[in-house]
Amino acid sequence: MLDDGATGVPCAGDALIRSIAALPLSGSTETVYVGMYGMLNGGANLPGHILTATLNPASASMPGWHDLTLNPVTNSPNGLNEFGFDISSIYIDSHDSTGNTVYVTVEGFLSSTEPVQAVYSSTTAARTGRQSRPTFHLPRSTVFSSIRRTRTRCM
Repeated sequence: MLDDGATGVPCAGDALIRSIAALPLSGSTETVYVGMYGMLNGGANLPGHILTATLNPASASMPGWHDLTLNPVTNSPNGLNEFGFDISSIYIDSHDSTGNTVYVTVEGFLSSTEPVQAVYSSTTAARTGRQSRPTFHLPRSTVFSSIRRTRTRCM
């Protein structure tokens, strides 16, 4: 469905979706992000890629999916998920009503041969090459998911 255009044949070489996130937008539409399995377990033609689409449930037409994986990462010489590992989680920041602020985690572990970056963020839905590696001062470890906590002020 997302990678080879085959229809009517379930899982005929298609990449498998590992993670998904959606956020309702104005006008009865919603933005959806999907993260694919990695190259070693079901990634097929899109190993470790992240794709996005805007869906309109009232429309009969299929949405156009955009592959965000090949866009540059502004503060790293490496591309987004350069080693094709699983996209382990996706979080869309609900404080951004456009659905463009997104955080992505990659299931991988940093080593001397594979400098895996486990967390990425974007405030432009990663469409304009503004993806970045946020600095969280976390210990080097495998990341399976992330969540963003915001503070609320009471008056």
